[in-house]
Amino acid sequence: MAIVAICAIAPAASAWQLPARHALRRASDALRLPAGADAFEWVLHGKARVGSGEDSVAIGARWRFARSTHRAAVSHAWPGRSIPTWSRGETRAAGVEAPTLAEMWVLPRLFADADAATLAQQLGLDPEKRHLALLGEHVAEVLGATATPEDRNAPQIWLSHTDHLPLRVVFRPAGGPPTRIDLLDWDAGAEGIRSPRRIVVHEAGRWVRTWEVEPARRSAP
Repeated sequence: MAIVAICAIAPAASAWQLPARHALRRASDALRLPAGADAFEWVLHGKARVGSGEDSVAIGARWRFARSTHRAAVSHAWPGRSIPTWSRGETRAAGVEAPTLAEMWVLPRLFADADAATLAQQLGLDPEKRHLALLGEHVAEVLGATATPEDRNAPQIWLSHTDHLPLRVVFRPAGGPPTRIDLLDWDAGAEGIRSPRRIVVHEAGRWVRTWEVEPARRSAP
């Protein structure tokens, strides 16, 4: 079994030697919106941790990403649903952690402008630090960190070696705890817009919320 794992990762080593900017450019190409799609919308539902305990509640939201806005709008509640919602500027509602400003800052740069290189620069990612890692069944190119424990919370972006889509972003918001966003189960959907079907957020090593993402739908710019 160990031989199989080594053979699977070994071919990745040659591509991994390319400069980090090439990997980030491939990620941007993979995230680029199809022609005619200047804006799209996600409908999300899931669960979030309540306060400092282990209890969780159901959550739902509607996010809209527009090209070149660097912003995602967070909607109000879905009609007929008893769920916590957030508006800009709020950090907590009904005892549930709302999406942090940092979280809503990272995702639009990936999905609205498809600009992984600028995101890496703004996160303070060190392009000289790199390694290969496994995330589930995926071989990932980790940009911005070595495999040592000291770099566990260093700013980093994990890219799938097969299609270059981002699988994980690790960063520390100003004045906030180390944050990890996992982007899982990617799907193009009927609209041809590539999106993760599941987003999992951890802060300071603790699970905060999980979003299940419905296939992206184009919206008016």
